[in-house]
Amino acid sequence: MNKTNSISSEISYVSSQMNQTNSISSEISYLVSQMNKTNSISSEISYLGSQINQTNSISSEISYLGSQINQTNSISSEISYLGSQINQTNSISSEISYLGSQMNQTNSISSEIQARIPSGNRCYYAYGKLMKSRALNRSSKLKIYKILVRPTVTYGCEAWTLADRDEQHLRIFERRILR
Repeated sequence: MNKTNSISSEISYVSSQMNQTNSISSEISYLVSQMNKTNSISSEISYLGSQINQTNSISSEISYLGSQINQTNSISSEISYLGSQINQTNSISSEISYLGSQMNQTNSISSEIQARIPSGNRCYYAYGKLMKSRALNRSSKLKIYKILVRPTVTYGCEAWTLADRDEQHLRIFERRILR
């Protein structure tokens, strides 16, 4: 019986060892399942990382498109500036000076008179020392005005058709000079 007891004790020992092995294998399977969960979490993390990279890429594309829009806006403002320069050039070229007379598209004399009055002023102030001199009498100064200054203002006046406003400008100029 001793042998039977010893065999039975060995069987019980082996059975306990098997139970331990089963518990170890269940622990191993539990750890493997935890590793699978960790792998799935790490794959989710890498997926989220790729989504973040795509978001960063999209935001960089949006900022690039924003800079392109800004460049387009600056180009359109430059075009509008150049358009206004062209309009100014057209308005400048619509009025030219030919043989000392101002010509424009509407054939208006007012612009010519407005250009001639400053010319008369320049002529008068060129002879300013003579006009202010006490050595010359009033009649000599009047002759200087009639011979030198007035023809500068009235050059080509034979063809002018004066409006009341134009006549008023010429009278104001003459009164200012004759004072």
